[in-house]
Amino acid sequence: MEFMSININSLDKPVLFVGIGNKYSGDDGIGPEVIKKLKEADLPLNAIDCGDLPENHFRDMARFKPKSVVFVDAVAMNKAPGSYDLFESSQIQNFTVSTHGISLGMLAEYLNTELGAKVYLLGIQPKNLKGEGLSEEASAGVTKVVEILSQNKL
Repeated sequence: MEFMSININSLDKPVLFVGIGNKYSGDDGIGPEVIKKLKEADLPLNAIDCGDLPENHFRDMARFKPKSVVFVDAVAMNKAPGSYDLFESSQIQNFTVSTHGISLGMLAEYLNTELGAKVYLLGIQPKNLKGEGLSEEASAGVTKVVEILSQNKL
């Protein structure tokens, strides 16, 4: 299945999905919610929820020995809330939603250097970054992304 820019099946395996975000800050919880739903679906995927401190999970990420790492996060893409896309690491600096302790660009560079992994960003456009729980639009985006990932052999 192809996202708008990258065919998800073309990623080098093994792939590690890394959920990033704060589930207590509205749609910033998109990343952890995707990981939760992937695990609930009992898919044969490598996935971890790093919350809003991904830099504290380097060892956890390295343990999987991934060839590709896919950050899953709320990303301001200037699209309709719930829209999603997959981006290469060189594009990560172009996006501005970052409530995390380290920039995703720096984290991507570290993972590429230390693990030799290609890094991608699976972004879902947030609607609201306040309050608890996801907006209806973000929730629909999460559901669609999980469906797409469920249908692929990763």
